[in-house]
Amino acid sequence: MFPIGKTTEGVITSWNRAAEKMYGYTKTEVLGRNLSFLVIPERREEIRALIERLRAGHSVECFETQRLTEEGSVLGVSLSVSPIKDASGQVTGSSAIARDLTPRNRDAEQLRLQAAALEAAANAIVITDFHGTIMWVNHAFTTMTGYSKEEAVGKHPRLLKSGKQPEGYYANLWSTISSGKVWKDEIVNRTPSTLRTSWSPPRVTIVKD
Repeated sequence: MFPIGKTTEGVITSWNRAAEKMYGYTKTEVLGRNLSFLVIPERREEIRALIERLRAGHSVECFETQRLTEEGSVLGVSLSVSPIKDASGQVTGSSAIARDLTPRNRDAEQLRLQAAALEAAANAIVITDFHGTIMWVNHAFTTMTGYSKEEAVGKHPRLLKSGKQPEGYYANLWSTISSGKVWKDEIVNRTPSTLRTSWSPPRVTIVKD
């Protein structure tokens, strides 16, 4: 994050090294220029609206938008802009703090890809919280068990209990994964209408944040 100073007309008055690194322009290249050269054409109207808000003495917090770098690439940024006032309370300029959203957007894309991979996996996958409440299931789970996502989410995995295993069997399962180990065995589960044996032994493990 870094501050950028501007007049009420949008002319840049301050530009530090962090801004140089983020946008690729040196201080000499930007001081005295209107910030419009950083704005993609589709976002020009929002600049006018921001300037009008600042002239009225209002701040803007965490406004997500896009800006152009010196190389011509589009950069996602979060802006927090505050008006600068003189002794009489007149707005004379503004100070903007910009945060590069690239790392956050990259993480979001990585999570999206991981979620797609889990959804498409051939093996049934169930995610629960530490108390065992089901938070998410993939398509293979619904196919194998007969339970829809709506029927499973919010429930406890005990809805799959067939009664074919002793209570100690499930106690061992939870004890194993709670200790951080992987549990693997053959299990007989209940579908909405019958009993089903998981011929491919399932693996159960704990996921830590």
